[in-house]
Amino acid sequence: MSASATAKNLPGRDLLLAAIRGWEYDFQPLLNAAYALTRWHRRAVTFTDAIQFEPVVGQRIGLMCGIDRWVEAVIPTPHADAFLHTETVGSVVDRLALISAMLSAAEEQPDNTSFEDIWIQLDDIADGYQDLVDDLCARTRRVPAMTKAWPHRIAWHKFSGRL
Repeated sequence: MSASATAKNLPGRDLLLAAIRGWEYDFQPLLNAAYALTRWHRRAVTFTDAIQFEPVVGQRIGLMCGIDRWVEAVIPTPHADAFLHTETVGSVVDRLALISAMLSAAEEQPDNTSFEDIWIQLDDIADGYQDLVDDLCARTRRVPAMTKAWPHRIAWHKFSGRL
């Protein structure tokens, strides 16, 4: 598969942000999972303790793994000397979904001074996502293998204060 054919399969930054925010929603595997992750994070911010959180963590992990499996199937094999990215595409999309959920919560508070900071963070992570997609399509970057253990640890720190 050529890099140009793959670029058509991986949604870019703007399309991903639109899907995450629920605008111009397109039915495509990565976009479907991104929107589902955003809904998941919007529900998770209402949880008050780990007992509520634990039963649904598997949904989040499944969505992230689904993104990573789909991306692995559509991107070309990276060059032998391709640099390793620090995160999987699924984890980057998950962070975008989390920040988007935080942005939605901030929008509901009229005097929220952190709204602009959250928006800037969302924009920065979206730029990083686009750079990753461009590098994957150019075969100059590869992503780590996804494991089922670490997303759970990331989710749990929300309540435990530790990784």
